Amino acid sequence: MPEYGPYRHLDVRVEDGLATLTIDRPATHNALNTAAMHDLGRAFAEIESHRDAVDAVVIEGAGDEAFSAGADLAEYAGPFEDHDPDQRERQERFHDVFRAPHDCHAPVIAKIDGFCIGGGLVLALYCDLRVASERSTFGLPTAAVGLLPPAARRGGSSTPSASRPRRNWCSLPSASTPRAPSRRAS
Repeated sequence: MPEYGPYRHLDVRVEDGLATLTIDRPATHNALNTAAMHDLGRAFAEIESHRDAVDAVVIEGAGDEAFSAGADLAEYAGPFEDHDPDQRERQERFHDVFRAPHDCHAPVIAKIDGFCIGGGLVLALYCDLRVASERSTFGLPTAAVGLLPPAARRGGSSTPSASRPRRNWCSLPSASTPRAPSRRAS
C-alpha cells in the first residue's frame, strides 16, 4: 500500500480501496488556510498517482462541530482581491484544489456533519456526492454582500457536480439554511 503524507492539517487513511481525507483543524471549525489547501491538493495528487489503490474518497471534518467553516479569516482577512494581487493568485491556485474532487478518477463523497460554510461549501459542491447529517448548516456568507468565491462564480460548468438549482441556491443573497433537507434511500 502506498504511503501518503505527512500533512500538517489533513489526516489521510487508505483502507480496502477507500481513502478518507479528514480536514484536521477542529479548533478553527476546520477552516481552510493555505497549509490545509496545500495538503488537500497534495493528497489528491497522491491519490491520482496511485489510481489502482483507491476506489472511492470520503472528505470529512475532524471533531463534532464542522465539515469546514471555509476560509481561515485569521489568514485571509484583508483587502479584496482587486486590491491585493497575491489574493487573486492564491484564489486561482485554490480553484485547482477545489476542482480536485471533480477531476478525481474515483467518486468523492463529502461527509458533512455540522457547519459547511463558504469555501467548505464550495469544496462539498465539487464532490460527486454530499451526505449530510440533519444538524448540518450550510451557508455562503459572502453572498449577503454580493461577493462569491472565484470557484463558486465561474458559472456554467465550474461546479460540475452541483445541479443548476443547487448552484443557484448558493447565489441567493441570504445563502444559508439551518438544516440540510433529508432524503432517505429506500
